[in-house]
Amino acid sequence: MNPLGLFAETFNVTAPVFAMVLLGIALKQLKWIDHAFIDTASRLVFRGAMPTLIFLSLIDADMSQAVMPGLLAYMAVITLASFVIIWLWARQRVTVSDRGAYVQAAFRGNGGIVGLALAASLYGDFGLSAGSLMIAVIIPLYNVLSVIVLAAYQPGGAPTGLPSRSRS
Repeated sequence: MNPLGLFAETFNVTAPVFAMVLLGIALKQLKWIDHAFIDTASRLVFRGAMPTLIFLSLIDADMSQAVMPGLLAYMAVITLASFVIIWLWARQRVTVSDRGAYVQAAFRGNGGIVGLALAASLYGDFGLSAGSLMIAVIIPLYNVLSVIVLAAYQPGGAPTGLPSRSRS
C-alpha cells in the first residue's frame, strides 16, 4: 500500500473516534454540558454500557479466531514492563506524595474507550471480540498493579513487603 493510501485508511479509522472526543470538548466549552453531566455519562459508560458491550461481544465471538494467546501474553508483558519502567522513572522525578497516583495513571492504557472503538472501526465484529477479550485479561492486571503502587505510597506508610514512602 502506498503511503497516501495508508494515511487515508488510518485517517478513516481514527477520525470518527477523535471527532467524538473533540465534540465533547467543544460542547463543554460551549457550556452545553457541565461537570455533573460528564460524571453521570462516565458512570453510565464505565458501569453499564462498556461492560455490556464487552460481554455481548464475547458471547458472539468466534473464540477460535478471537483467542490469540501470543497477543494476550504480549499485552501482559508490555503492561508489566511499562509499569516497572514508569515506577522506576517516577522514583527519580516525581515527589513521593504524588508518586502512586502518577504511576497508576501513567501505565494504564485506554483500551476500553479508544481501543475498542478503533478495533471495531478497523476490524468490525472480529476486532470488537478480540479487543474485548484483551480487555477482559488486561483490566484485572491493571487493577492489581494499581493496588500495589497506590498501597506503596499510601499516607501513613506502606503495607508489609512493599517499599516504604520514605525511600526514593
